[in-house]
Amino acid sequence: MKPVLSLVMPAYNEQEQLRDTVEIVTAAMRHRGGPYEILIVDDGSTDSTGSIADDIAAADSNVRVIHNGTNRGLGYSYWHGVRRASGDYITWLPADNPVPLQALDPLFDQIARADIVISYPVLSVPRPWLRRVLSRTYTMALNTAFGFNLTYFNCVTIFRAEQLKTLQPRSSGFSIFAEVLVRLLDQGHGYVEVPLIARERSAGESKALRFSNIRRVVSSMAMLFWDLRIRRVTRT
Repeated sequence: MKPVLSLVMPAYNEQEQLRDTVEIVTAAMRHRGGPYEILIVDDGSTDSTGSIADDIAAADSNVRVIHNGTNRGLGYSYWHGVRRASGDYITWLPADNPVPLQALDPLFDQIARADIVISYPVLSVPRPWLRRVLSRTYTMALNTAFGFNLTYFNCVTIFRAEQLKTLQPRSSGFSIFAEVLVRLLDQGHGYVEVPLIARERSAGESKALRFSNIRRVVSSMAMLFWDLRIRRVTRT
């Protein structure tokens, strides 16, 4: 039976978190009762992430593993999983376990009620001030540039596979999530926003605030603005 939902899970050096994250997602999926698949994308991890992922897949036929071989980045891993996904709907979740089980049901409840289900994080503990400032600036800039009024652009989002797979995103880093969302909204697809109770990672290191990542995000968003507002091109 074809899975209703494909969940792509990029993982880079997440040996401390991966198994717990998959267990949470699996419990949420089984609770709903519909067919699903989890695609773990091992992004050239140098720890035991790859072997742990293989062990999980060997024990659960709903889990598949994709090995990048070398580290290609979050955006590349996400899109690699999208291309391999077979579900009617596609979403993603980071492997560092930031979402508790009870937070996933309200998100999944919205499947098929809109073309795009967009979530925004609600944190019990505020993030560091620099990360909050950068996040708010980023969101405000995207809303202003493209005429939207979204709460957040880079959290877990559920797309219809037939719409998502028509795109050819130009970003390969973290900004790919905002790029595909903006491109599909620019095509006129409907959406609904859902709060997502999240928590900060309990182990490992966040890669989002590295200067090289911030620079790539700025460059990718400038390129997207050129495509959609200067050249008026939707890359399909």
